[in-house]
Amino acid sequence: MDKSCKDVTEQFKELHEYLMVEEHKIMQQLIKRMEEMETVTSEIVKDVIDVNIILNKVAPESRDDGKEIGTIIESIATSSSMDEFVYTLPQCTQQQGNADGMSILSMIQRVQQSMTNEHEVIKPLKVNIKTAQIDDIKKQIQTSFVIIDQETYGPGIIITHSGITISMLALKDNKWTSIKEKWSDRKCAFSSSVYARGHVYVFGGTEAPSIKGGAYISTCYDGGKYIYLIGGTDDTNRVDCLNIETQAFSNVGKLPVEMTSYPASVYHDHIIYVLDATNLYMFNVISKNYIKITNEHLKKGPNYSICFDGVDTLYILNSKVFFSWSISTKLSYQLSSPTTVYEYARIVYNPSNHNIIVLGGKNKNFSYSIKDNNWSPLNDDDPVVDRYGYGAIYIPN
Repeated sequence: MDKSCKDVTEQFKELHEYLMVEEHKIMQQLIKRMEEMETVTSEIVKDVIDVNIILNKVAPESRDDGKEIGTIIESIATSSSMDEFVYTLPQCTQQQGNADGMSILSMIQRVQQSMTNEHEVIKPLKVNIKTAQIDDIKKQIQTSFVIIDQETYGPGIIITHSGITISMLALKDNKWTSIKEKWSDRKCAFSSSVYARGHVYVFGGTEAPSIKGGAYISTCYDGGKYIYLIGGTDDTNRVDCLNIETQAFSNVGKLPVEMTSYPASVYHDHIIYVLDATNLYMFNVISKNYIKITNEHLKKGPNYSICFDGVDTLYILNSKVFFSWSISTKLSYQLSSPTTVYEYARIVYNPSNHNIIVLGGKNKNFSYSIKDNNWSPLNDDDPVVDRYGYGAIYIPN
């Protein structure tokens, strides 16, 4: 607990210092421009005073060069004519007696010199403050600190499968175990498996008489009693569900486009987030409404895999980048990418340490630290050389 308190304090301290530095950078530019404008304004005002004295042949007051430039600028703004402005200047007030010839000659020389030097036009600066973006950043900060009960999560395991091959990775010591039990061939099912209520469900084929099967189905679990099936080669835009209590399938709705590029999906708060090659779709299982999300990171696809931290953030791996996307702010952020992006490799969120694991095969398995934004080798003993197209499911202890 003491370490958590220190970590939170340190993070907010770094944020505060960062904001102060950024404020200083902006204010430094504004203040510099203001000083440049004040210098030019002061020089012009001196010329105006000299010209007035020469024309009226009046004795000048002692110059008040220390007069606040702000007061002079205010006089310029409030005066309706040049005469009115000149009259506000203390140096230009009519005095008794005439100016002597030497004084006027000296002023004429100064004015003549000034006229040969054009004053630089200094344009004011304006700060365009994007308040909506600042509000999004505030929301992002709020969702960056998640309080969890550590006792809830153990190291857990990851089950991987392809065809008739099943393997288990123990996250406690990163040791692999091959499961010898035979099961039916489930090729092209790398997005078609979920863990629910102590069982692993893998979909595909034609075993269910009331619902279409097919390859490349995407599945996600709502944490309750429904497993959702999205797309597949036999029904590319369907959204169906399995009631795991009754083992009955039913249709939920249709997506706006056909999922022909190996979709992946996650579920959160009645919304299925479906990832295809270059877009992300939000499908509401209650209203049946959908929203299409696209941005610069999604368009760099094809997108391979998606995982969810259980709170607010989706993590997406594609052929070019690895990035996060916030459910609350709808903003995406490019993150550090693995050394090599493996085609259709699965990423799995590990809630025990808040890391993300990508499985590529022997010497190609890595762990991503969300806190530190870096990847490190898993240092495991994976017996499979290439895990291209393998499904992967996290199972808690």
